[in-house]
Amino acid sequence: DGQPRFQGPMEARGLTYNNYQYAAYYEENGDIVIERQDLNNPDLWEKSILQGYRITSQNRHNRLSMGISRDGVIHLSFDHHNTPRLNYAKTKIGVANNPEEVSWDNNVFSLQSNLGLGTINVGLVTYPYFIPIGDGDLLLYWRSGGSHSGEMNIANYNSDTHEWSFIGLVSSKHGVYNGVRKERGPYHGGFDFDSEGNIHIFILWREYNQSQVNRLSLRYGNHGIYYTYSDDGGFTWYNNDGEIATNPVTGERMSIDNLNRVVDIPMELEPANPSQTSAVDRETDNFHVVLRHYRRGTRSFALHHYVRVPDGEWVEHQIISAFDDARPTIYFAGDLLYALLYDGRIFVSSREGSFKDWKSIIIPVSLSGSLNYYDMTQIEQGIVSIFSHKEPNRLGEATPIELYRIRIAR
Repeated sequence: DGQPRFQGPMEARGLTYNNYQYAAYYEENGDIVIERQDLNNPDLWEKSILQGYRITSQNRHNRLSMGISRDGVIHLSFDHHNTPRLNYAKTKIGVANNPEEVSWDNNVFSLQSNLGLGTINVGLVTYPYFIPIGDGDLLLYWRSGGSHSGEMNIANYNSDTHEWSFIGLVSSKHGVYNGVRKERGPYHGGFDFDSEGNIHIFILWREYNQSQVNRLSLRYGNHGIYYTYSDDGGFTWYNNDGEIATNPVTGERMSIDNLNRVVDIPMELEPANPSQTSAVDRETDNFHVVLRHYRRGTRSFALHHYVRVPDGEWVEHQIISAFDDARPTIYFAGDLLYALLYDGRIFVSSREGSFKDWKSIIIPVSLSGSLNYYDMTQIEQGIVSIFSHKEPNRLGEATPIELYRIRIAR
């Protein structure tokens, strides 16, 4: 109904590509703005306003997503929370590859409903975001349906053909849990690809068995960990044993019935909603998951670190005691594993310390009281960019977005 159900900052997004940094955000009047900055001229930002669209709601879940594909196209998706369409805009081919030749004005981006694929059944769209895979292609993920009965949708962008392929539904809400056939929704911890281009996901299922959730006084009804991977760009998905779970030919879709529960975390342990809480170590192709839930046998929360090795074995790596956060973003850069917290704190562990030696990185500003988004595309050069959107003093008030570019000592 256009009213903000989830209130607060709407989170700017940013990424760096080909020595230019891009930022996307909503202005107070509802415009969608995409700015860019030549890193050789960091005092100048150029502004483009997407023509023909203004946001429909100040719901903080209506977040933006931005991605850049190898062919130099900048992709943008925006303004969704159970929305019966897929809002999408893009630049022409080569814009990000030859930025100095582009006039950055209000004509840079053009709207294309449903990825330019015409009339397709995208469902009720929530949380779309772009995922770089392989050597520069993209996936677009979104959920259709509600939190307790949602299903996962994927589209694949091919940088050679410059076209999207609508893969469609890859998960099913149906199946049996604890002997009861009910519906449920998937909460995944991010799409991560390994050194061979395989895509890895872990999933928590949120049960629609509300009577059980209420009886146990649970907040979410999540449980897991379930696991799947794809070796063909998101079209076909396999379970932990290598058996097909989603088949584009037969129409079979991954579900609680055909995915392995690789780590038994029952609802009683109250696992939190994941975000980008997984990462692949491309030196070993180990798949790391950080998840917050109760310590077993207690009612105290802690971050648990799980690892899958390429042969399919899962181990509980450790309980992280250095910090706590509902859903830290984790990110690999060579021999370092970073944990990026919503309040602006950054922690790091090392291969030398078996990724158990977590240390705080002291940064020169306090970012608490803000919603913080991390641009990690320059981390190999030791640079983290943080887009910090200030909490308002009152609901509906516009607040500044600040950019901090931090060089981390090695």
